[in-house]
Amino acid sequence: ICQISKVYFAALSNYKKFLKERNALLKRLIFENKTEKEYLRKQRIFQNRLRDYLLMRDGCCVITGITEKEFLVASHIVAWKDDEDTRLDVDNLLLLSTAYDRAFDRHLISFDDMGRIKKSNRTTWETLNKMGICETAKMTRSPNERQQIFLKKHREEMQNKDARN
Repeated sequence: ICQISKVYFAALSNYKKFLKERNALLKRLIFENKTEKEYLRKQRIFQNRLRDYLLMRDGCCVITGITEKEFLVASHIVAWKDDEDTRLDVDNLLLLSTAYDRAFDRHLISFDDMGRIKKSNRTTWETLNKMGICETAKMTRSPNERQQIFLKKHREEMQNKDARN
């Protein structure tokens, strides 16, 4: 329990530092007239910090168990562009390997409230399998209540995209 407490407090300390840096960056972005290129660079820096926080929280891709940082992405459940209030909410993030992130970001896959994979009608299991995405894939832990709310929105967006095609 002592080791868990140390890890928890270290994560909490890093998260507080992250929030402080995020708020300072957001203020600079709001009050300074910066180019889109500079903004995107800062956004990527935040993405890496979010990924590092998720690495501390989850330790690996929540589907595959991959631990190599180079293959992991802090993936927003509700897209960054769709909801400013949830952009930096850690419950709106999943640590995913690159293949799962790509399919999830494009709403080709999603997850139910138990963390089981759901497929869009816009792709096939054959294609997903070739990418290393398996129809029996399941999150290593069930999504918490807030993540379930975000995942419901994600599934709804996947269904909307399916209906448009």
